[in-house]
Amino acid sequence: MMNLFCKWVILFLMILSAGSAPFNGKRFENSNSKMEKSLSQIVQFLREKASLDWPEEIPLKQQDKPPVLIPDSQLRASFVNHATVLLQTHGLNFLTDPVWSKRASPFSFIGPKRVHSPGIDFKDLPKIDYVLISHNHYDHLDLETLVRLEKAFKPTFLVGLKVSSNLRKSLPNAKIIELDWGQAYEISNDKKIYFLPAQHWSARWPWDRNQTLWGAFAIQLPGGNIYFAGDTGYAEHFKQAQKQFGKFRLALLPIGAYEPRDFMKYQHMNPADAVQAAKDLKTEHALGIHFGCFPLATEAYDGPKKEIKRLKLPVFQVLEPGEFRFF
Repeated sequence: MMNLFCKWVILFLMILSAGSAPFNGKRFENSNSKMEKSLSQIVQFLREKASLDWPEEIPLKQQDKPPVLIPDSQLRASFVNHATVLLQTHGLNFLTDPVWSKRASPFSFIGPKRVHSPGIDFKDLPKIDYVLISHNHYDHLDLETLVRLEKAFKPTFLVGLKVSSNLRKSLPNAKIIELDWGQAYEISNDKKIYFLPAQHWSARWPWDRNQTLWGAFAIQLPGGNIYFAGDTGYAEHFKQAQKQFGKFRLALLPIGAYEPRDFMKYQHMNPADAVQAAKDLKTEHALGIHFGCFPLATEAYDGPKKEIKRLKLPVFQVLEPGEFRFF
């Protein structure tokens, strides 16, 4: 009974919803009020979540051992797990929302637990140059992993406004760059990383809702631009990104944690939303992320993959952890 109660508490902490920019002095305000949930809605979701039947453990078919770097404009993308993707191009290595921990939780002993190992063993990672963190939820900002990355590689961490408040105690000497929506970090004259709007929210505890900014990233490169959606509901920001950057070479788009739909719609895309987002971005290639690792919602474990396959958008691929593609 206590174990079930603790699970509900952790889920409650992870689901409390709210905001989006602009900042009112204390919080970033979300323009979509439909993201806000009542206590009764949260309780109903937790009841449904408690009966979720995911596998306890799934063995990996393979683990990727990526090269040290890709020296030219060719792009290599390796799916690690959840929203974690290793992107290699132009002699640079980018890592999105890295999570190597066993749980997406503030606690090591309880909370959503991964059902498979990461698709790249941490010891096999190449030197990481840039870590892109879309927001501060535990399945996207994993302090244990970030500390390991800082110790091993001393990368540059790119985050939304005020997210460094979640990092500085654990990473006192790290290079952390905070960005507002529309701001860019310049790698060189022809290489930049932009932080862009997304329809989501932030929190690590009930008392810090929307005190840090969430968002998406666009990596602007000579060989073609890359879009990392982070975590988001479907909205006009995909069309806005396409207008600003033109068509994308690759888009990393979330396809999981979308049921029950009335609860999740405005904060998490379902596969049909992700397909529409790929069309909005006019991307040459799309990879599904944010599925099949941590049990966060009520769809079946393999639901997102089956639905993407049914929707039959040729540019959209779903990889197994440990799989990679060249673009």
